[in-house]
Amino acid sequence: LQSMFGEPWTRQTLDAVLRHEKGHMENTCDLILQHGDQDPQVLVDRLKAGGPEPQVAMDEELARQLAAQQQPATRTAAATKKGRGTP
Repeated sequence: LQSMFGEPWTRQTLDAVLRHEKGHMENTCDLILQHGDQDPQVLVDRLKAGGPEPQVAMDEELARQLAAQQQPATRTAAATKKGRGTP
């Protein structure tokens, strides 16, 4: 990992991410790559705090946005059908 990810990653920060991923090298590399150019300690702290994985957090945010967009459309459709009765 040290040869793949140089500064600012240290042996300690790489070890912390690898241990969090239970030694799974591919998942560790994916997490580090998704973290990008941010300070490695930010990722380590988030993992220690039990925060959501980046992809999970993005998926949750997208789900909230989609739900918010669909709610007005659902209300409009219900209002349009109101009073027509059953065919």
